[in-house]
Amino acid sequence: TASFRELIIVEDCSSDGSFDVLLKFLRNMRKDIDVKLIKHHKNSGAAYSYNHGAFISESKYVIFFDQDDKAFPEMIEELYYSIENVRERKHEYVVAVPGVVEIDENGKIINERPIIGENFSLSKLLPNLIVRNRGCRTGGMIVDTKIFKKIGGFDENIKSAMDWELCLRLAMEGYGIYFLNKPLLFYRRHTKNITVNPKIGLEDAMTVYEKIGIDKVKQIIFEGFED
Repeated sequence: TASFRELIIVEDCSSDGSFDVLLKFLRNMRKDIDVKLIKHHKNSGAAYSYNHGAFISESKYVIFFDQDDKAFPEMIEELYYSIENVRERKHEYVVAVPGVVEIDENGKIINERPIIGENFSLSKLLPNLIVRNRGCRTGGMIVDTKIFKKIGGFDENIKSAMDWELCLRLAMEGYGIYFLNKPLLFYRRHTKNITVNPKIGLEDAMTVYEKIGIDKVKQIIFEGFED
């Protein structure tokens, strides 16, 4: 079975006492796990926190996990073997994303039907992904650490769509993204989720398109769907 040997925790200046709870948890952590604890002195945002943790990782892969989500017991093992197996056949694939089951603030399942991403061939991935997010999300995402560092990680100027933008950037570089056809994570939706704010979502989408270039976006779409 696959297990992790490195745990990187980024505490982004929370104010709910969770840091003290975390310290108690770490006292009972297995001694064979290399724990790196980063504590920010001011709130720096999700993208900065993800990058801060991933950039100091010494592991082959990094799995991103948010503080309010719940992993299935088999999540790490399934993600690891999925990305390893797909890379044996298609070495261009550097990211795998699990399906999720949505839960509310109290942990109650919102929809029994899991949200599963859509898989496309490398030639069709970018045009389909640029039209809309096909399932890229940070929660449970496993990515090749070297490639993640090479492309500069998440764009820290984007608030809610940094996962989509990262996948777009990878696809534009010719890398593949694999979506598992099964859920491995309970994704918590609550009123404080940035992703439920349509104004922020629209602003982020425009930022992403402007970063790529509107003419380039049009070219990708027209050439991707011309047949």
